Amino acid sequence: MNTGDVFRFIGIADIHVWMIISDPVKDPSHVLMVNFTSWGPHEDQACIFECGEHPFIKHRTCVNYPRAKVVTDHTLELLKKANKLELLDPLPTEVLQRIRNEALESVRLSLEIAQILIDQELVE
Repeated sequence: MNTGDVFRFIGIADIHVWMIISDPVKDPSHVLMVNFTSWGPHEDQACIFECGEHPFIKHRTCVNYPRAKVVTDHTLELLKKANKLELLDPLPTEVLQRIRNEALESVRLSLEIAQILIDQELVE
């Protein structure tokens, strides 16, 4: 998988769109992925997108940093080969960088997970 890849899980009760925001080449053992979720006042407000900022964003949406996951690239590749991932349009470079940078603004993203972006020198 690649940085900026966007996908949905197939056959899993999860309607969210997930994206890889770390660099699997730099650290295939710690691939950081986050999802988009519908905006609400109770959601993390660090990174909000409006309709049209990506092809699948149809209404106000936010990055769900509190549900960020760290997986291995190997695991994602196995899911891809098993047709358990529906690949979508990748994130444009500027959207990817915005998600990375605003991750450090989230008060609900764990420090251990934020450190992955820092260690890979992916945030400004």
